[in-house]
Amino acid sequence: MKYPAHVVGGLTFGIAANQYILQHLPFMKSGEFSTLMISALFISGSVFGSLLPDIDHRGSYLGRRLPLLSHLANATMGHRGATHAPFITVTLTTICALSINYLLHGTAQWFALTLLAGITTGSLSHIFLDALTKSGIPLFYPLSNRHFRLTSMKTGGIGEIIVTFLMMFVIVCMCAGNIASLFKS
Repeated sequence: MKYPAHVVGGLTFGIAANQYILQHLPFMKSGEFSTLMISALFISGSVFGSLLPDIDHRGSYLGRRLPLLSHLANATMGHRGATHAPFITVTLTTICALSINYLLHGTAQWFALTLLAGITTGSLSHIFLDALTKSGIPLFYPLSNRHFRLTSMKTGGIGEIIVTFLMMFVIVCMCAGNIASLFKS
């Protein structure tokens, strides 16, 4: 998948996770934090995270903006290696979450964890979308480098365009549902 599809995917997954999971957590209902601020932080993290796995590709959006990091990632892991592995994403998220819990406290801790959750959601959306392409993802990395795919969609092809528009439709439906709920008694 290309940059626009990943951004729309990160936005779709971020809004959905925010609406159906994050908004129902106890700390969101406590009134201690601004719901709008937490939601914006989470969804922004999700959009950024949707671009992060392609840091291993020098021609990617982030790769062009962070060429040294991109070159290093590509030289050590290749494209669609460790950065596209669900196990690695979950492991790095766990390490970061434990570090945040140890180093930060109070509001800073909640904000950092919210951003991390958003970034993880976006990264997983990227991995899911790349699993729809012919190249697939290394599902069981580091145990196996074999790539698995859900479909054989061509990157940049009509299938990607259809999936992107479907995700945009889902975003509109989720937002319309939120707007409609404001007018209910």
